[in-house]
Amino acid sequence: MNIVVFIILIICLLYVSLISIFIYGWIKTPIFIATNNLPQTSISVIVAIRNEEENLSQIIDCLANQNYPKHLLEIILVNDHSTDKSLEIILAACNQYSFFKFINLENSFGKKEAIKSAITISSGNLIVTTDADCTMNNNWLRTISSFYETEKPAMIIGPVKMNNKTYFEQMQALEFTSLISSGAGAAAIKSPILCNGANLAYEKANFFNQKDFFQNNISSGDDMFAMINLKKQGKSIRFLKSIDAVVCTNPQKSISEFIQQRLRWASKTTKMLDLFTIYTAIIVYLINLTLLILIIGSLFSYSLFLLFTSVLLLKTIIDLMLMSKFTAFINQQKILWFVIPVELAYFLYVSLIGLFSNFLTHKWKNRLNFIQK
Repeated sequence: MNIVVFIILIICLLYVSLISIFIYGWIKTPIFIATNNLPQTSISVIVAIRNEEENLSQIIDCLANQNYPKHLLEIILVNDHSTDKSLEIILAACNQYSFFKFINLENSFGKKEAIKSAITISSGNLIVTTDADCTMNNNWLRTISSFYETEKPAMIIGPVKMNNKTYFEQMQALEFTSLISSGAGAAAIKSPILCNGANLAYEKANFFNQKDFFQNNISSGDDMFAMINLKKQGKSIRFLKSIDAVVCTNPQKSISEFIQQRLRWASKTTKMLDLFTIYTAIIVYLINLTLLILIIGSLFSYSLFLLFTSVLLLKTIIDLMLMSKFTAFINQQKILWFVIPVELAYFLYVSLIGLFSNFLTHKWKNRLNFIQK
């Protein structure tokens, strides 16, 4: 029993140390205030689209109304074999706005192919990606450009927050803040582990200079693999801490969709050949697996139940310290009320998804994702 307690204490210490580093990184990252200088950077915004007719009007309006010189801006909408009215909406937008372009994928499919096709025809020096279900304020691109021209990073990781109305959506939003804030904290210590293609910018030149920039043998993960490639080259990767740079995204509509998304994310971890990213994934998985084992053991031992409660309380406190920082930044403090149900659900699904992610197939947009072993 003593050796078991010792191992659990080590795992807890490693986890608390890891999250403390992320908290330190978040605090260390200054809030960026965009300058009043006229933008000089040409930007190509890329949106990969598959069956998004319900969301397209919003994202098109947001992009069309950006406070950015139109001679420095192009919006490239890529239709990935949509079977709804997405293509009609895309064509209408391109007819209405001269700086909108579109690509209709024919001989390829998937988000990576959509983005690669768009980069190939793009004219901007800075590639900015977002998703069709996202919204942002009118100063989004101006803030990104100002940060790029001031700091000159090779990649800019932008803040993303999740819309939420129902209890399930609020729980998703809270869990999502832990991911975004961890990514921000890691970037601050110059060892980024996470980014999100809903709000990401990088220099186009690096796409052409780096062979297999997106690791094309894997169907998803364009954002993460691009980040890891730049990290390996020693390029500057920065988190943009600005409320004007926030992008809002939608939660998953059902538990099934949520699980499919997490399976897709987890399945890429073994392909991410970055030591700190792998170390982080292992520590996070171990503490959640520890909680799962302890709660099962609690059925047979009261002492294990006390140990489970202690570990869960410790994890909840350090997680709450991290999430409270980010929720205050994006003005979503109300979702902190869901910290207990999120913590209770988190160790269950993380443990199980981590175990089965490399064995189960998973879908995205009604397609089976693939990973070549």
